[in-house]
Amino acid sequence: MGKIALFGAAGAIGQSIADALRAEGTSNRVVGRSRSALETEYGADPLAEVATWNPDDEASIREAASGIETIVYLPGPELTPDVAAQIIRSFYPGDKRPDEAQTRFGE
Repeated sequence: MGKIALFGAAGAIGQSIADALRAEGTSNRVVGRSRSALETEYGADPLAEVATWNPDDEASIREAASGIETIVYLPGPELTPDVAAQIIRSFYPGDKRPDEAQTRFGE
């Protein structure tokens, strides 16, 4: 299995998934908006790589996901379907990028 990233890792579900990955000995990247919250939760875990992101900044999304094969997206209530669509679109080069209608959720 390739490297896994948990976007929204600071929440309860993200922490549970990270605990399961740790128990399996699987390295992962924990991604959130607050480095200090991530360091508090995962700083002592040698299998967890801490990374931050800004969901409103495509370059930040790309950087946080660089080298990752699998993303588990664990949005908090303030992260809307529009943000999820932006994340998906950020992985496609310009002419291959799906349009907004192709990446809408929950409609």
